[in-house]
Amino acid sequence: MADGRMAKDAFIESVRLMPHCTQANSVRASWATQVASLLSPVADLFTADGTPQRIDVQSVHDNLRKAFLQSVSDSCSSMTMSYLFHTGALNRATYTPAVHLRAVRYSRMRNALSQLRTGSHWLRVRTALWERGKTLARHERLCSRCDRGEVDDEFHMVWNCTALQQQRCDHAALFAGMPADASMQQFLQQQDQVLLAGFALACRKECRRLEGD
Repeated sequence: MADGRMAKDAFIESVRLMPHCTQANSVRASWATQVASLLSPVADLFTADGTPQRIDVQSVHDNLRKAFLQSVSDSCSSMTMSYLFHTGALNRATYTPAVHLRAVRYSRMRNALSQLRTGSHWLRVRTALWERGKTLARHERLCSRCDRGEVDDEFHMVWNCTALQQQRCDHAALFAGMPADASMQQFLQQQDQVLLAGFALACRKECRRLEGD
């Protein structure tokens, strides 16, 4: 920042307070202490005697992004793993907002597709986690709309649920060029995103209608 900026002056004063402030609780730590805690893994912020150093902002930005992508890739969170399963491995070159966020203008369609892509959706493989009582094992979260006896997950909804056959027929263009062994990742990434979002919304509506929601 340029000299004279109030934010810069305040931060410099916060740096001076660092030796006198607690670091045990990050919420109560000084502003500069919290910033240093965030940046220290990716930048040399101080000399041996504790003097603050100027940093290369772009280099720190790149290192933080790299660290973030690595932490996401290593996550054991079920929803993060679901997202990675649908989108593929993250890398710095391709980590950009999903195409459908810009291509799909109608918010309800965009929301439905986003839910499907991130695993935060209306299918029982997810909603069973919210039910009271003992949490069902994944293989027990079966589809209640049809009698195929399959887990109610994204793949079942897209390809196999007989209760959603009309929705597939209404969006036949999505299935015309897809191989029989196509993965969910292929289905979500190789389609026209507007058509795909329309299909996701139609399936969500029908699932909720059948389940009386």
